[in-house]
Amino acid sequence: NEMLAIKGCPPKPEQVVEALQAAGIAVDRRLFENIDAFPGALMKRYQGKPEFDESLFRVD
Repeated sequence: NEMLAIKGCPPKPEQVVEALQAAGIAVDRRLFENIDAFPGALMKRYQGKPEFDESLFRVD
């Protein structure tokens, strides 16, 4: 096991890619190009499902 230290809060996507690749982890850079849109894309899977409570996933 190895920890990958990446500075920043949040770190820049390019820094994450570089750290993963330096550790020998093959990662597609395109996954990180629009990382901010990713959670919204996942939300579509739950939209309209009565068992999903969106209030549990909000930060106020």
